[in-house]
Amino acid sequence: MLLQNDYVQNASSDWECWFYFNEVWNENCLGGAEQPKPMETYNWQRSLLSADCFVILFTPYNLAKFTKKDFFLEVMYNHFYPAEKE
Repeated sequence: MLLQNDYVQNASSDWECWFYFNEVWNENCLGGAEQPKPMETYNWQRSLLSADCFVILFTPYNLAKFTKKDFFLEVMYNHFYPAEKE
């Protein structure tokens, strides 16, 4: 909805949409100039640290994924605050 109504495109010229933490979309993807990037090969850490802001949206379906270890909030938390090895 945010992409179809141009909300994101009007907020910033350098926007990204992380689709379920599986793919990264940008303006070139919407225009068909490039394919979405797979998150496994994308440097999401650099992108996140250089962002002016980020918006996290949830639906009842993806909110239930909070308990899964591969959920993006868990992955980000573990990246920035790794557990100490004993």
